[in-house]
Amino acid sequence: MGSETPLDGVVGDEKVALPTLPVQQPRKNGDLFRVGWLLRFFKSRGMRFALQFMTVAVFGVVAVAGLIGAQSPDRNAATVLTWTLWWTLLIVMVVLFGKVWCYVCPWLAVSEWIERLAFWRRTPDASRLSMGLKWPKWLKNIWPATVLFVIVTWLELGVGITYSPVLTAYLALGMVVLALVPALVYDRNAFCEHGCFVGLIQGVYGMVAPFALRSRDKGFCKTGCTTKDCYVGGADGYACPVHEYMGTMSTNTTCMLCMECVTTCGHDNISLNARWGLGDFAERFKPRSDIGHFCVIVTALSFFHAVTMLTDYYLWMDTLAQSGYLLAFTGVMAAIVLGTALLHLRFCWWARVFAEREHVPLAKTYLTFAYALVPLAALFHLSHNVFHVLSEGQKVVPVLSDPFGFGWNLFGTADWYLPPIVGIDPIHWVQLAIMVLGTGLSIAVARRMSGRLFETAEQARLAMIPMTIWMLLIGAAGVWLNWQPMVLRTGI
Repeated sequence: MGSETPLDGVVGDEKVALPTLPVQQPRKNGDLFRVGWLLRFFKSRGMRFALQFMTVAVFGVVAVAGLIGAQSPDRNAATVLTWTLWWTLLIVMVVLFGKVWCYVCPWLAVSEWIERLAFWRRTPDASRLSMGLKWPKWLKNIWPATVLFVIVTWLELGVGITYSPVLTAYLALGMVVLALVPALVYDRNAFCEHGCFVGLIQGVYGMVAPFALRSRDKGFCKTGCTTKDCYVGGADGYACPVHEYMGTMSTNTTCMLCMECVTTCGHDNISLNARWGLGDFAERFKPRSDIGHFCVIVTALSFFHAVTMLTDYYLWMDTLAQSGYLLAFTGVMAAIVLGTALLHLRFCWWARVFAEREHVPLAKTYLTFAYALVPLAALFHLSHNVFHVLSEGQKVVPVLSDPFGFGWNLFGTADWYLPPIVGIDPIHWVQLAIMVLGTGLSIAVARRMSGRLFETAEQARLAMIPMTIWMLLIGAAGVWLNWQPMVLRTGI
């Protein structure tokens, strides 16, 4: 949910005149926008359109290939490009850069082009197609996106979307519909803010990213700027699509990196910060219950995803599936999510006991420490996908010559048989290194959250004993899973 902070000098979406004020100079430490060409790049609406056009073109190939191409998962561009290449690169991009995918997202691009009746030109709000209704207050959270994430995970793993080109195409086209319909009904980008599960994963994982869009001087936003163009829009750019106000934004969870605020801010008071360490967790923010619950859910389902690719998984399921595979699968999926939540709750209870602060609400402890799971979830997700891209990423080469599986040979590579990019032993050591990093970051985040939760440093230190054990257990489980024999996504 975007910032709910009242905006001084703004009534609704109407702005008062901007006073003559000195231009804010870029912050020298870590501000990438002090590089002139980079700032000009992100201010260019035409440049963003060009990048969006390329992703939409690839998206079109994926959709067509899935619908009319040969239904072999290792020979169809829909499955190979989506699940082997894009899904892995998405996690890499998020961990390194944050929600950069939103900048070029094809689903968002198509919905915006239709709703705005323009590709890159700034369209007057009055001529846009949106009805401009307000999103229901009771849904101003990320629960719609969380529910969609659980449903898509169930479809992916239970129905087998990753092995089906046509189902992959249906999912891709469904995302366009899910983005477009709210854009035509509600104001701003309601689906991106509350309903997009890909954006939600990016937002939560992006909390550890070393880059962040922030206000250079939040005090200036409050007292020096009277129009709040970054929030309500201006002559050169639209209003923030997710209701974020740069004067109060402190995390990457909602920001889409669409750069509208960079275009509209008349004071150059927005920076692209390069930072190291704990990312958003180095800043002070108020934990949100909906995000806290999602942190636990995404951790559980990331591990469950790996479990379903173990070579022995279907042998186990045959034992359980006496009443039907989908019923057994749903039960196992629910049990893993519930079991993870109960274990997290138990270790949080022990944290209060060790700190001798049982009066601290258990629910608050649970949600606060849930944020510490983010680095482990993100880097386990990354380490698991590393296996897939290094084991079967070479499948992209022949597919580029024959994207539909029609027997074409556009680039002379359709008949190439390439071995895995890297052998299994080096992959395991790469996965181990990633998991060690993720575990260390999660322990560091837990320590910081503990310091905010308990009153004294000694209490926080004692609470970290069970929480450290919990993080080490999750990290060890991730290493064990990664080192087990896995079934490839393309079924080879």
